[in-house]
Amino acid sequence: MLIAHCEDVARNQGSKAIHVIGNPHAKDFYSAVGFNLVGTTQTRFGIGLLFCRSLELLSCKV
Repeated sequence: MLIAHCEDVARNQGSKAIHVIGNPHAKDFYSAVGFNLVGTTQTRFGIGLLFCRSLELLSCKV
C-alpha cells in the first residue's frame, strides 16, 4: 500500500518514475513490487542499489 500511495502522489505531481537507493538486503522487496535494478552507488553506509519504477509505459532510463 505504501508503494501504491507513493505512485499516486508522484503521478499527481507529474513524475514519470520513482527512483530509490536501496540496501542490498532489500533487493528482493523492491523487485517484488515492480522496481528494476538499474545500477549501484556508494553511500555512507556502503554500496546502495539504484532502483527505478516507471509510472508510464516506457521503461526507466539511467
